[in-house]
Amino acid sequence: MIDRAYTLVILAAGHGKRMNSGLPKVLHKIGNFSMLEHVIHNARQLKPAAIAVVVDLPLIERLECFEDIQLITQESTLGTGDAVKTAMRNLKDLPDTNIVVVQYGDTPLIKSSTITKMASCLEEGKDLVCLGFKTSNREYGRLIIEDGSLREIVEAQDRENVDEKFLANAGIIVAYARNLRKLVEKIECNSSTHEYYLTDIVSIAVQNNLNTGYVVTDEEEAIGINTRDNLTKAEFYFQENKRKFFTNSGVTLVAPETVFFSLDTQIGIDSIIYPYVFFGPGVKIGSGAKVGPFAKCEDTTIGDNATVGNFVEAKASDIGEDTKIKHLSYIGNTEVGPRSNIGAGTVICNYDGHKKHKTNIGSNCFVGANSSLIAPLNVHDESVIAAGSIVVRDVPKRRLVITKRKQMVKKIK
Repeated sequence: MIDRAYTLVILAAGHGKRMNSGLPKVLHKIGNFSMLEHVIHNARQLKPAAIAVVVDLPLIERLECFEDIQLITQESTLGTGDAVKTAMRNLKDLPDTNIVVVQYGDTPLIKSSTITKMASCLEEGKDLVCLGFKTSNREYGRLIIEDGSLREIVEAQDRENVDEKFLANAGIIVAYARNLRKLVEKIECNSSTHEYYLTDIVSIAVQNNLNTGYVVTDEEEAIGINTRDNLTKAEFYFQENKRKFFTNSGVTLVAPETVFFSLDTQIGIDSIIYPYVFFGPGVKIGSGAKVGPFAKCEDTTIGDNATVGNFVEAKASDIGEDTKIKHLSYIGNTEVGPRSNIGAGTVICNYDGHKKHKTNIGSNCFVGANSSLIAPLNVHDESVIAAGSIVVRDVPKRRLVITKRKQMVKKIK
């Protein structure tokens, strides 16, 4: 990647009334992470000098958990132009030569590679670059192109031919800080809506004899989310892209359309993922692993060549290499060493009604089917737990645990 100094300005103010939700729009999730987290994740791929998020007062308390993010409050929501004005006024130490990327918090699927293409246009002589995509959806504003140059962004107008495609505005603007700072201050308040529209910046740039350009991407990447229907489509596009990514990376998905990933899912080469598997946040899988049908994993590491069987749930756990966990088991808050075998129906009882407790199972251990391990608990290396056992005390190294009563056989009268 060319060494560039990026500053990301993400516009996240506004509630999003069409979502019909008590949750701010940008906090609705795709791939188990909020839209805003997607935008920030993609921004970090650019290794930016700074990321600033423009928020309104109701949202700011919800975002204080984000690290290394500058939160800028837009006290009065007077439109996107006002939001960028507010951001640029707060970014006082921003060097003129920095590349500023203005992006909306509700366009979560924009790739960092698309941003770098836009930045390349600046280096080729453009002063302001916008992102467009072809669509027949008349809800989007459109880019007006004349002689290969971007001249204006206008609101979409009704057309007789609904299927006719046009170049729509994806809402992403890239410019050097020196230009953006001057242009945004020239945006005037709309007399009918009493708001400042960022889209006016293109015509202002043209009037000031600046060279404006555009980059075209596909509609799936540029989707903006205003409704639950948009959110559903974005989730579909995200999952499809993740499936293609993993299959292209050397992972076998037996029935790709039935497997669901999170934004941060990691899977090593030669692993096999069977149908109807759900990956929650925080899952990292090594190479050559197998995850069986209907498994659910969250906040869990699965080592190389390990096997997680059918209908297994693993949560907040670390599973060692070559370890096998059979079907119908629950593994929670547990560390399992390498080369251990956890039998079918094993349950880690990690919750006492108030807090969750840790279980440690060593290497080369064997836990028989239908066993219950009551946390907190330590099962040391090379130990064996007989099937059907209920284990409540620590197990020393190389010990056999049998807790069931002796079998009794009586004659039926």
